[in-house]
Amino acid sequence: MEPWFKKRINSKGANRYYELLKQKWAREMSRITSGLSREKLIVFLLVFTGLSSASSLVILYRGLVSDTSSVISMDRISERIQPHERVIKRERKSFFISPAEYKSITGARQYLDSLKASAEGKTSYDSIMHRRPGLLDSLIFIENYYKSNVKE
Repeated sequence: MEPWFKKRINSKGANRYYELLKQKWAREMSRITSGLSREKLIVFLLVFTGLSSASSLVILYRGLVSDTSSVISMDRISERIQPHERVIKRERKSFFISPAEYKSITGARQYLDSLKASAEGKTSYDSIMHRRPGLLDSLIFIENYYKSNVKE
């Protein structure tokens, strides 16, 4: 018999799927055990509880009686390094833009800037900025990143 008012799950994200999985599991277990008598259910519960307790006791026993230890040994640092003696090397990063690509990117940005000068250019500039809203920001970011990482 279905309940009159079904419980609604209003949670979002992973919690929602967890609740749905719990409900599905409960329905399936209810369907599987619906044909069993009360005595059989009690026997299954006792067997499950006994096996769970036995496995927990085995884990506890092994933890208390075990001769070997999985503790990592820590050694002292044998040589001190003075802060002023450290040499910090800055590794040169491999950059993914060649100088030719950099020139084409700066040329594209200059072209977009020159479009603003005329009325027709302004309309095409506005349509480009409308279709690609972050284009100019990306070009400026790439230009600044290139300047900060590559010495010309």
